[in-house]
Amino acid sequence: TKPFKGAHFATFPKDLIEPCVLAGCPDKVCVDCNEPYVRQVESKRLRRNELPKDDPRYRPNTYEGSYKDINGKADAGYTETKDLGLQKQCQCKSNETKSGTVLDPFGGSGTTAQVANGHNRDAILIELNEEYIEIAKQRISPMGDMLNEVEVI
Repeated sequence: TKPFKGAHFATFPKDLIEPCVLAGCPDKVCVDCNEPYVRQVESKRLRRNELPKDDPRYRPNTYEGSYKDINGKADAGYTETKDLGLQKQCQCKSNETKSGTVLDPFGGSGTTAQVANGHNRDAILIELNEEYIEIAKQRISPMGDMLNEVEVI
């Protein structure tokens, strides 16, 4: 847990929310159709003798015989991954994007909005308790121009 001096009794730590925001909200979406851009990666399988010679896992010879298939001693291989970046998935003519949006139906003190904003994502918070809305607005307001809009309905 992380301490919070406000009047909200169940404030989540940012560390708890961060993986949820990163896993559940895309970095970018198409402005026309809201289709998320998807990260593309290229993977290549390498044997120990194919690794660069300065790599500590490099071995000039491959193992045969009884050690051939034992992970760690044999040539179990390694996967080299290259990030190709975010790729458009839709057929829209425009290549314009906007940030993904996180929806928090229990907005509370605004921690989700802070985390989303810190990872260049937008956030919509829903909160029924007017006291918590005020706490969230106070916590979010130091972000200033980084937020597009705060609206209380």
